[in-house]
Amino acid sequence: MSWVMHKHHTSNGRFVITKEKVKRHEYFQAFRSNGRIVLNLVLLNEGEDEEEEDSMEEINGHDDENSGGMDSSGLES
Repeated sequence: MSWVMHKHHTSNGRFVITKEKVKRHEYFQAFRSNGRIVLNLVLLNEGEDEEEEDSMEEINGHDDENSGGMDSSGLES
């Protein structure tokens, strides 16, 4: 599991750095165009992943934790 560093200032002016575990980190979306690789920055919305997982569970009829360690692409995670 990866870590992400968050930096912020408190109301009294203190600078705080915290770390947080993340399941995955997809910051860029890559595709090929005119013989070149193009990277687009992916915006992360915090509640979106949970909603996506819930909808996939409804479609598949089971949760990903009990799927034998494979993700939706069929690769082991």
